[in-house]
Amino acid sequence: MNREAPCCGKAYVCRLCHDAEEDHQMDRFLVKEVQCSVCTTVQQAQQTCVECNVTFGEYYCDICHLFDKDKKQYHCQPCGICRIGPREKYFHCEKCNLCLAGDLRGNHKCVENVSRQNCPVCMEDIHTSRIGAQILPCGHLLHKTCFDDMVQTGAYRCPLCMHSAWNMEHNWEQMDKEISQSPMPTEYQDATVKAPCCGKAYVCRLCHDAEEDHQMDRFLVKEVQCSVCTTVQQAQQTCVECNVTFGEYYCDICHLFDKDKKQYHCQPCGICRIGPREKYFHCEKCNLCLAGDLRGNHKCVENVSRQNCPVCMEDIHTSRIGAQILPCGHLLHKTCFDDMVQTGAYRCPLCMHSAWNMEHNWEQMDKEISQSPMPTEYQDATVKIICNDCQTHCMVPFHVLGMKCSGCGSYNTAQNGGLIRQSREPQPQEPEQQPQSPLPEP
Repeated sequence: MNREAPCCGKAYVCRLCHDAEEDHQMDRFLVKEVQCSVCTTVQQAQQTCVECNVTFGEYYCDICHLFDKDKKQYHCQPCGICRIGPREKYFHCEKCNLCLAGDLRGNHKCVENVSRQNCPVCMEDIHTSRIGAQILPCGHLLHKTCFDDMVQTGAYRCPLCMHSAWNMEHNWEQMDKEISQSPMPTEYQDATVKAPCCGKAYVCRLCHDAEEDHQMDRFLVKEVQCSVCTTVQQAQQTCVECNVTFGEYYCDICHLFDKDKKQYHCQPCGICRIGPREKYFHCEKCNLCLAGDLRGNHKCVENVSRQNCPVCMEDIHTSRIGAQILPCGHLLHKTCFDDMVQTGAYRCPLCMHSAWNMEHNWEQMDKEISQSPMPTEYQDATVKIICNDCQTHCMVPFHVLGMKCSGCGSYNTAQNGGLIRQSREPQPQEPEQQPQSPLPEP
């Protein structure tokens, strides 16, 4: 059974097949006619063929015009689409505007029209997706597959609000044990910093921020307390009373006490960096300290480090985690970049440019495509593409494994529209040789 698309009049098995083939989407609610695949009768959309009585599907919805096997489906009027049931195990939350499992009734946090937002991981539609959704304790939704991928990479926070994505009590108990068994090194314990915000004494600003409900401004620190003689004094490197050294390195701007790691204070960055200074330079446009070998050898993005990491959405500029600069100029945490590579992702999450030199991969793709010819009906099909690497718009041969940019040779491309089939010109036939009558004998 094929549905006749109300937009273009072509017959397709389902709207998804139509949308994959055409450059527009089919409105399932406007379907009026179907064609029986057994007797080819075109008729009004219904569950059984009027001519040969074949059943088009065990389940049929006369609103969505959905034909399917029986999966206990039901049509939810407020959602406006069919859901997989059974109906009695689900309820429709008016505020969330979404069907949820019965055990979540009165047991979930409502977020208004939450399913009408795209998945914050893959940015694809959730409401009409065939992929199941995962509702988080904060009330936000992700595709179930995106949630599973997120968990595998070690992420544990909602990408939208940073709330823990599941009950983390066991993890926090493990963290308590690890911290209790891992005391801070003595060089960090020779002085505590008096927080200018609340007046409490902490080993460092990070310890303060982890304990309190506000953050400490390191630049406003005025006093420290010696951990040996308990003398409270002006912030400085050596105790005025017992002469103990609070840290091998001390910055009187950031008020940082630390072991000697060749640190230096970068005035434009406004913070201390791990050096040595002579191996780094400050790029004025990027507003960031970079390795010396990148001088004149990187793509500048204005104030790039002032943006959060696009993977974990955490701060990059003041983070103690190293940063990975991509060929496009965008930054990721080094750990986030490594996790991204392990999952098979190879594009910048912000601009989709390849995250490293992919020439070897494209050569492998060339070999695979040359050994995997398309079926005859698709061999002359072409498609318009946009290259994510060089931004070229071009028309290239269609192949399910990938479409190669004619500009730079990259397979990091996006399809722009449906297939364009070129009708083959009929081959001219040679005229048949007419039998010649034998010449008369003289």
